[in-house]
Amino acid sequence: MSVYPELDELSLPELIQRFLGPPLNGKTSATAYYMEVAARIGEQGNDGMRFLKEQVDRVADDEPRLRAVMLGLMTPGLTDPWVERFLLARLGDRRPAIVMEAIVDLTALQTLAAHDQMRALAAHRSPYVRGAVLRYLGALFPMEAKPLLLAGLTDRHFVVRESAVDALDEMNAVDTIDAIRPLRNDAHPHVRQAAEWAVEHLGTPVLE
Repeated sequence: MSVYPELDELSLPELIQRFLGPPLNGKTSATAYYMEVAARIGEQGNDGMRFLKEQVDRVADDEPRLRAVMLGLMTPGLTDPWVERFLLARLGDRRPAIVMEAIVDLTALQTLAAHDQMRALAAHRSPYVRGAVLRYLGALFPMEAKPLLLAGLTDRHFVVRESAVDALDEMNAVDTIDAIRPLRNDAHPHVRQAAEWAVEHLGTPVLE
């Protein structure tokens, strides 16, 4: 369900006007608002994608809008090698939110070429980046990722612990269930919920 249903019937020129204008509910919701607008612009096909590409340099210092452009460029069904190159370049950004967004998008694109950069980012200062790295490696390099994911279960930040649990669950790593089980009593509710689901899922026999 859309967070901003008032965007539902807008044309591409109207969506562009919204993207260039102020956020609907002030700065606190800027990222969510612009991301939804950009996603809808991307859905407008080649014209929408052209606009988003044109914005890359213009919004380079505007974190909410740049994240929005990155999301909009991920429109399903429109493959463009330029997008992958653009996202790879963002892995060196100084802003954790931009790096995280790039990792999430590269994971969706299944970009194996980011492997070496991800290994370097595994020790990033931001837990959101570290968590995204674990999800990337778990999705695309599962055998290599398992030791990192197991280590992530004891990370000091809940986002990393939750990401490690989710990645192991998605890998169907049944052999890690004993390592995940203690996190059902984790201090953070998100981790507890992820661990409960993973233990239930991994402990359920697969029917032939």
